[in-house]
Amino acid sequence: MVKQQCGLFGKAIRRASRKKAEFRNSKIIFSGWLWKQGEVNTNYKRRYAILTEIEMLYCKDETSLDPQGSILIDAMTQVRSGWLDGLTEYNGQPTDNGFVIATEGRLFRFVAEEEQHKYAWIQFLSQELMRTRELREQQEEEEEF
Repeated sequence: MVKQQCGLFGKAIRRASRKKAEFRNSKIIFSGWLWKQGEVNTNYKRRYAILTEIEMLYCKDETSLDPQGSILIDAMTQVRSGWLDGLTEYNGQPTDNGFVIATEGRLFRFVAEEEQHKYAWIQFLSQELMRTRELREQQEEEEEF
């Protein structure tokens, strides 16, 4: 597995090169089609996103076992509606369906195909972020003793 350092602060974001077994062993929380803005080429590309307990993967299609990239839940600092960050259009079209995942080094911008899907993604991502933070706090408390 290859790791790429993200932004100035060095939070790790796992990149492609993953074995089929890793997908089979991951519990899928939510999945569906999203439009994702590229980091270098800022056009939006349609990606099939998969949320697991550990990360959010994005692939070219539903059957791909080689993701284009992923965002570790542990690296996320916030999940919020896109209009808070000025994400009011994509590919020249107005939208209310955008949301943003913030990490220390980058903002990941996504647009759902329907508003209800945007809210579902925000809900599931927020739940996993809270769960991960609670687990981290429990582990830190146990280490103190």
